[in-house]
Amino acid sequence: MAELDFVVPGITVSQSDTVIDTKALYRLIKDWFAFHKYDLLEKEHTKDENRAHTLIKWEGERKADDYVKYVIKVTFTLNNEKQVTVKEKGRELKRHRVTIKVYIESYLEKDYEDRWEKTPIQQFFRAVYDKFMITGRLDRYADELRKHTLHLRDEIKSYLRIQKL
Repeated sequence: MAELDFVVPGITVSQSDTVIDTKALYRLIKDWFAFHKYDLLEKEHTKDENRAHTLIKWEGERKADDYVKYVIKVTFTLNNEKQVTVKEKGRELKRHRVTIKVYIESYLEKDYEDRWEKTPIQQFFRAVYDKFMITGRLDRYADELRKHTLHLRDEIKSYLRIQKL
């Protein structure tokens, strides 16, 4: 089984009672993943019309090399969702008034093809390889993934007009 090294264990971006274009937000994030060459998978999409609640889980993956891959998970929770009409540049547009929460976590997935898990001796050699031979490379990968994760967070905050730290 692949080993996971969490780089950003979890950050949340949230805003209460805001008016957003949900399709534009989804497009922004999908375009971000495409630009950074991540394969994006939608793991879950549930919508409860009665409670005006939507839950969406996305997972972006990108191979760093044959041994390590980057994974960024994004979970959207939209509560109290109501469709509203707003005037923008003289046109009436449909938007959503929601309480939004976006949870982002990222990790390095090592030995994602399970090449080093067949026997105990292979597991031992993998641990030695990780600890002594590719430590510097794993640190560079972790730094790059941390930058990607924080950049994605900043893009979402910018869209929601939340002040960056």
